[in-house]
Amino acid sequence: RAMGKFAMEQAELGHMDDNLAVLYEDMLDLGLVNEDLARSLANIVFTHKMIVFDPKIVRAFVYQRQVKEPQIITIMEQSAYFQLFSNEYVIIFEDAKGARYVSSVPYRLQKLMEPEKYLQKCMEFAPEEIPYIVSSFATKQNYLMFQEEDKKFFPRMLFGDELSPEYKAELAPEIIRYYQTLEYDGMIEEYLAKTDFAELTDSARKYMMDLLVENRMYEHAYDKVNEYGMDQIGSAAKVA
Repeated sequence: RAMGKFAMEQAELGHMDDNLAVLYEDMLDLGLVNEDLARSLANIVFTHKMIVFDPKIVRAFVYQRQVKEPQIITIMEQSAYFQLFSNEYVIIFEDAKGARYVSSVPYRLQKLMEPEKYLQKCMEFAPEEIPYIVSSFATKQNYLMFQEEDKKFFPRMLFGDELSPEYKAELAPEIIRYYQTLEYDGMIEEYLAKTDFAELTDSARKYMMDLLVENRMYEHAYDKVNEYGMDQIGSAAKVA
């Protein structure tokens, strides 16, 4: 009981090392999860330990495609801990003089926990946490793979500031297609009104502009036609 309390306290403080990883997994295996703890664990369960085989490296920038900002981590004694919840990432290393390197620095990554074992439970308590969402949707690449329980994540995915424009532009058409299968227009109209069409791919932009017409959002559609051209609207929408 004392170790469980200690593990909870350390998780809420965001602390992590090799020994704490073992305690956290024991705590999770016992089902000791609540809302506050699940939020804290979002920044813990995806922790990787990085060993850098170059003593001159003092800092690293970890870019994950799905999120807007990189993690900036300090490397001490040639090791560091950081969160990695995506398989699509780039690590840029920096030495004490500010010189940066990518592929020339040898390193090793070690995953300290098994987040897939706890992801569903943690998401039940903290569905708004970006690491959980990105990890959960890694294998759901189109709307045919979405499920009813995924709907609660969509507002965060469409409107959250933490996600990269590239990732949101990729997901948005699929989320909208899913909503269309449910004939649920409220979220569609909200997203169409708020989205930055400049961030979309050409095919996604054409699809969204057709939706503006289909949803009778004619003023928005007119603005986008003036900005991107009439060829961005399908023939059916042109005569709507």
